[in-house]
Amino acid sequence: MPDSKIQWHPGYQGGFELRLRDYKALLEFHHEHPLSKKPIIVDTLIIEKKDDVVIDEDVAALFLRHNIVEYKSPEDALSIDEYYNLLAYMCRYKATTGQTDEVKAGQVTGTLIRDGKPVKLFKEIEQLGGQVEQKFPGVYYISGLIHMPTQVIVQSELATEKNAVLRVISNRANEEDVRVFI
Repeated sequence: MPDSKIQWHPGYQGGFELRLRDYKALLEFHHEHPLSKKPIIVDTLIIEKKDDVVIDEDVAALFLRHNIVEYKSPEDALSIDEYYNLLAYMCRYKATTGQTDEVKAGQVTGTLIRDGKPVKLFKEIEQLGGQVEQKFPGVYYISGLIHMPTQVIVQSELATEKNAVLRVISNRANEEDVRVFI
């Protein structure tokens, strides 16, 4: 059998859209969104269509107008470099979208999603003077390093049946989540 790499992103992207289906009329999903003329792309860019949108969902409560979401497959590491890469994407998006300062820094958020808890990353963030706060089960807000809000979603810790659609995108999905998803 040939050694093939699992394509995790399409499943995660569909799962995230399905997870936020109640807000479909208020959101636009752009997959593999280019950030420059050369191929610098983010996994998903979610733009709120109105300024006053409030998404009452644990995984998206942090969202503002422009939301960059990066998914890390179970085989990928989630280190401090991936966190800085997310910050770079956020800054690059803010700086290159529209006219000068059209996208305000206070309108951009960043999300990293991974199945397992990145304990080492959280420790490094705290050593740098940042704060990591568990806001909801599986949802950790990071503050104190940059003035744009960021969060880490730990799929395996997410609560509620609604999140089964995100928990199932894993090489450790449990039967109950799969049944809920199907």
